[in-house]
Amino acid sequence: MSATPSHPFYVDKLGWTLARSLKAGDVLVLSNGELVTVEWVQHEILESPIKVYNFEVEDFHTYFVGENGIFVHNGCGDEIAKEPHGNSKDSKKTQHGYEIYDSVTNEPVKTGISGSVLNKDRTSKRANRQVNKLNKAEGSNRYYAVVKETNMPDRRTALEWERNNAMRLHNEGYDLPMHKRPRPWED
Repeated sequence: MSATPSHPFYVDKLGWTLARSLKAGDVLVLSNGELVTVEWVQHEILESPIKVYNFEVEDFHTYFVGENGIFVHNGCGDEIAKEPHGNSKDSKKTQHGYEIYDSVTNEPVKTGISGSVLNKDRTSKRANRQVNKLNKAEGSNRYYAVVKETNMPDRRTALEWERNNAMRLHNEGYDLPMHKRPRPWED
């Protein structure tokens, strides 16, 4: 797998990590939910530039690459930028946490975090996109989202909240069938 230095990869338990910061032993997430350990990293300085592409998959900035489907983020690709990407664990962008519920069972099916500014009605743009996608697939208005925590000062705090919230919900007996990561009860 080759990538530009500033391309974000999702490292299990750490979050988004720039390619240049990956190291042997890091654990990446695959499209099927399995984990794979980075065996070695090689940095190469090219003699001449090569063409790279930065794109967005409809409504999502994440996608899977390579034969194994490694989870990556399109990122900004701007290596000169002083501010880390909003989904980087180093981001200082204010974050919020949310839960998505099944209105039939009234149980949470997933929890998540976002650095997007809340809508005027205090709902989460990120959670609403996920809910709309779920409801469209279901052909109903079965799912809804609730913002549970606001004004988290940075991404690291939000990642910790997400991990703790997922664990709390699991310990309360909820299956969280649509929650992919983190799943600390599987560690």
